Amino acid sequence: MAEMWVLPPGGHPINGVGAWIELMRCVWWLWPLAVFLLLPGINRIGQVTYRWLARNRYCIAGRCEVPPRRKNGLHPSDLLVLTVLLTTALAIAWTWPGWVFMWTLGVTLGQFGKWLMWRDARDAGLTTSTKLNLVWFLLWPGLDGRAFFARKTTVPRPALPEWLAACLKLALGTTCIWLIAPLALPHNQIAAGWVAMIGIVFCLHFGIFHLLSLTWRAAGIITHPIMNRPLAATSAAEFWGKRWNTAFSIPARRLLFNPLARRQGITFANLAVFGASGLLHELVISLPAGAGFGLPTAYFALQGAAVLFEHSKPGRALGLGHNWRGWIFMFVITAAPVFWLFHPPFIRNVILPMLQAIGAT
Repeated sequence: MAEMWVLPPGGHPINGVGAWIELMRCVWWLWPLAVFLLLPGINRIGQVTYRWLARNRYCIAGRCEVPPRRKNGLHPSDLLVLTVLLTTALAIAWTWPGWVFMWTLGVTLGQFGKWLMWRDARDAGLTTSTKLNLVWFLLWPGLDGRAFFARKTTVPRPALPEWLAACLKLALGTTCIWLIAPLALPHNQIAAGWVAMIGIVFCLHFGIFHLLSLTWRAAGIITHPIMNRPLAATSAAEFWGKRWNTAFSIPARRLLFNPLARRQGITFANLAVFGASGLLHELVISLPAGAGFGLPTAYFALQGAAVLFEHSKPGRALGLGHNWRGWIFMFVITAAPVFWLFHPPFIRNVILPMLQAIGAT
């Protein structure tokens, strides 16, 4: 909480000089100053000035305590490490089948993310033992290092219904891959590939990863599920930020969104995170498919615009961001254009050959 925040009724949190403007608009003799601070050049100067005052507010009396600086966030050397890892993966797997190429890039990016969040946990002062390190890097796909390495006296043990739900989702995914997709293949290859891809997501993200979460929670380690009931989201922001694939959303928020929001504002940080997500999916989806470039980026650009629209005045006037209207908007905006993300070349060149390789067709 480096700045002041204001939460308008039913609105989006406002921080920094924007919070002052929002408050001044509520006082009749201060609203002219609010209008003055909204002027383009003046607004920028006000933001810089306010943030400087917020950082140094305890030093105005002439002396202040300097806390130790943590090295949170991305380091300049991280780009070099990522470049080396991706170059190595590309050099090794470039001539391999598309589906092997896809998994190679996915595992490489995943391990890079695990290293970033392992370092983030250490920067936060948490102890990382050798035993936990092995589990973290080899036996758990999540990326919430601060929760994983936090030592608590008691961790709530998962109940039997959650175990049964994870097994049911694994069974559903297996059925899609080995039964429904082969039956649909002679009639429509794209439809069969989509069914198989949905089955893979249910097997891995909803099934196996959930079972791993349950196993480590039963052993006393905090491992939140990768998929946190995504259909319960009532907004696109909640869907992408809290419920769908937290293995990406948690590190993206801590390492990219939070630092950028403090320096450039929430809008820029939001678009940067969705832009990074689009780039990662281009690497893992379009590059192994050898086609469809730009479609995943367009999909996530649309998602970023949807999140901003939810928080805008027109979006709030339409009742987005909560209740049934927010759920319908979330579902339509995420599901309707999903073929941009998993486009036909990806189905033909990656998913269908993988089904053939594993004997599912």
